[in-house]
Amino acid sequence: MNLKRLKDLPADFPVSLPTLYKWNHYGKYPKLLVKLGGMLCVDLDEIPNTITRKNIPIRKEKRDV
Repeated sequence: MNLKRLKDLPADFPVSLPTLYKWNHYGKYPKLLVKLGGMLCVDLDEIPNTITRKNIPIRKEKRDV
């Protein structure tokens, strides 16, 4: 398990922060999003499995930080 806080994700992360927060709110992809000590984290090891299994569209443009 390789957890990284959502706020610490790089600007070129393939999924936007609002989308990740929305997925957490609706309980989507529980293996991808993990709450740890009140912080929402993404399991970086689970990204390839989740994207290929669920056909998640990948964002191509960079977001402004």
